[in-house]
Amino acid sequence: MNHLVKAMFTEEDRKNLRLIAEEVPKLRLLMDELLETLDVMSSKEELEAIKESLEQVKRGETRDWDEYLNELRKKGEI
Repeated sequence: MNHLVKAMFTEEDRKNLRLIAEEVPKLRLLMDELLETLDVMSSKEELEAIKESLEQVKRGETRDWDEYLNELRKKGEI
């Protein structure tokens, strides 16, 4: 049966199929990211939370990452 496959596909066809097989997982990840972005953009609550977070950063209301992690550890959240 392998000879049938060789007869149906040229070397260029096989090269293109290998390339497509390599790219499909990347396309799937890209689609997942796009769907997640659309999901966030369609959520009024999430958009408001992002807007508030950006305003907090502009006001300088940030904290050190390591301090934040230590706080979570103390609370047993990580």
